[in-house]
Amino acid sequence: MTAYTWPLTEGFLPRRFEFGADPGTLASQSILSGQIQTSRVPGKRWAASLVLPDSGVDSIRAQIEGFLDRLNGQEHSVSLWHMRRRGIGGYGYPMGTLNQTGVTVKTTAAQFATSLVITGCGNAKTLEAGDFFSVNGQLLMCPEQLTSTAGGDITVPITGGLRAAATATTAITLIRPT
Repeated sequence: MTAYTWPLTEGFLPRRFEFGADPGTLASQSILSGQIQTSRVPGKRWAASLVLPDSGVDSIRAQIEGFLDRLNGQEHSVSLWHMRRRGIGGYGYPMGTLNQTGVTVKTTAAQFATSLVITGCGNAKTLEAGDFFSVNGQLLMCPEQLTSTAGGDITVPITGGLRAAATATTAITLIRPT
């Protein structure tokens, strides 16, 4: 499987964009008692719905159709960032005030971990609820407003858990994470 990057060229920039998570929670209900049993699969999957502009130019429409055909149904995936979320640096940037580069994992987090300590955020800087970031190719969302310590560390709760371990010094992507 290949993950293709969504082009940021004419015709590919969406007119409308919706982004959401599929948390992978499984539920079953007893037919006798009606009790519901739930379990979760680690790591959320993200889905997007977008409406592209009507360019009216056949060559641009052909490029879009070719890109979508290359996905071959569900064989391949697309790396997307939240194209409607506008942060401090523009679209695809976090809304919080933390440093946008140089942020790394501080301490190794095991696979399925439900929190992640990141460092290099800056003193008393924020990561806002709804800010996206990625580590090891997993797109994550901050579920609440957090403020860094004087040492520049933030402990981020991870809803859904990490799909893979994140070792210390692994880079955190904050600008247009996918």
